[in-house]
Amino acid sequence: TIYQIESYGIETYINLENEWHELFARAGDAPFCLSFPWVSTFIETHQVKGRVTILTIRQNGTLHVVLPLMICRIGWLKIAKPIGTGVPSCLGVLLDSAHLDALSNLADFIICKQVFDIYITDDLSSEDVATQHLINELNQRGMQSRQVCRNISHYARLDCSFEDYLNQTKSPKSKKKLRWKEKKLYELGQVQIHHYRGTKLTESVLDKALEIQQQSWMVHRGAVFLANPFRRRLILAMAQADLARLWLMTINGENAAFELAFQNNKRLDIHLRAFKLK
Repeated sequence: TIYQIESYGIETYINLENEWHELFARAGDAPFCLSFPWVSTFIETHQVKGRVTILTIRQNGTLHVVLPLMICRIGWLKIAKPIGTGVPSCLGVLLDSAHLDALSNLADFIICKQVFDIYITDDLSSEDVATQHLINELNQRGMQSRQVCRNISHYARLDCSFEDYLNQTKSPKSKKKLRWKEKKLYELGQVQIHHYRGTKLTESVLDKALEIQQQSWMVHRGAVFLANPFRRRLILAMAQADLARLWLMTINGENAAFELAFQNNKRLDIHLRAFKLK
């Protein structure tokens, strides 16, 4: 198989936008942080510490691989980190899984062109087959790697409706208790849940969520992220690409709780959740 490998910098990466969107859509349940709006927001807001280097692989003109890096020098060493480092996420290689073999070509390119001497990431998922495969290919070419497991990320897999899920996983006593809690919630007043996505997820919606955050436990943790201009721009960029979702709960017309998530195909990543402490 013949693959074409190219490197894009800060002046040219924007030319990848349409192809990148198409690859992300083909990449199954790729993490949201490998999408174009996520990566480009880091670049546009000068959150990249180092030289922007985006490695790509094509076959017959179709983009199959994207590896977004920022590379800096420390002495004579070139240190590479994924673009997006600094915000907890899952970073690495965006890959069309039908072209896993292309990563051996990418490893050859990295070694031959001396793209970097050291690759450091704090955000590698144990389920990231593509990035793990690239690391293995680099190991076979003389590089060494060391991985330390740090954080356990819990996830739920729902293969059925919510009602079916309750029937299959909860006892009659547990279901009764959940129904009772739901009933008590609705007795508090008129409860409504509003769903915002795409262009409907605006600055004004984020202001409502920020109001909730400022009256939640997140204040004591120093984690009122929605007050941060960069975080807001990041969320709005994802919303414009229809990758962000926000659910807002109101009780008697008052904003009470929200949940912000990013979705790609059937994968939903919870990003923020808060409710007022009262």
